[in-house]
Amino acid sequence: MKIDQLRQLLEVSRTNSINQAAINLYISQPNLSLSLRNLEAEIGYPLLTRNNRGVALTPKGKQFVEYAESVLIQLDHLKTLYGQNSHQEQFSLSIGNMHFRYVTEVAAILYDQHQESNPFRLNMKEGDRDEIVNFVYHGDVEIGMINIWTTYRKVTNAQMRAKNIQYYRLASNAPAIVLGPRNPLYTMPDGYKVALDLLRDFPCVMYEEQNCGTYSNVSELLGLGRTSGEIVVDSRAMLYELMENTPAFTITSTNRRAYQKASYYPRARSFEIADETGISCDVGWIKRRDYTPSPLVLEFLQLVSSYY
Repeated sequence: MKIDQLRQLLEVSRTNSINQAAINLYISQPNLSLSLRNLEAEIGYPLLTRNNRGVALTPKGKQFVEYAESVLIQLDHLKTLYGQNSHQEQFSLSIGNMHFRYVTEVAAILYDQHQESNPFRLNMKEGDRDEIVNFVYHGDVEIGMINIWTTYRKVTNAQMRAKNIQYYRLASNAPAIVLGPRNPLYTMPDGYKVALDLLRDFPCVMYEEQNCGTYSNVSELLGLGRTSGEIVVDSRAMLYELMENTPAFTITSTNRRAYQKASYYPRARSFEIADETGISCDVGWIKRRDYTPSPLVLEFLQLVSSYY
């Protein structure tokens, strides 16, 4: 049994297609099929069933894949921690981040604390909720930081259970509004609460997942209704740049304490909502069920908790 065969099987299980898996792995389809047949012959039972829709894992194949994923994750961590040319301990931290500025700040703090005494490898991936879940599921990162609107908690938890992912809530926040100096509400005093009807004359800037798909009607659930326009972005930097240069506002799940503690974009301001919305947003972290957090990950989570 070869490591390459395990990676091949996982790619086939992910795509449900030998042809697509072969393309993704940059090998020929006949060679991939032969490699998988050899693996099945070695372990003594079929791992895949073929049908007119592609391929699927057998019951034993599903169990085999779960163990194979665990083996490959641990192998990747070993390669990271103990490279062939490494002669001293290397600290490694990999995080999936759902656009939270303070998460980046905490990672930078840890880097500063540890990089002088030990080689430090920091890997950060940013994306929407589904992307972070998949980063964790595929072992691209050790943990992920996500939010879950309470109205979507049931469907999100079901998606994570299906991928053998555990969720740990850190805090529950009321939704808030963030805006820049081009918005007339920017000059309001600290402690001011924004009434939703005052926002309808301004465009709302949002991430793609708030514009389409499962989580696309958060603004409707808030009772905001239609605004004067919509701006859709796929990065945190773009969102804040647009708020600085237009009257646009955004809806955020990050509590105001985090905005005050972290070095957020200096010309952005956060305000609570005056109206009773009836919804809130949980913020937490996720990991694969078979992953045990390292001491560095636990240190990171402790620092993150201080922002709530």
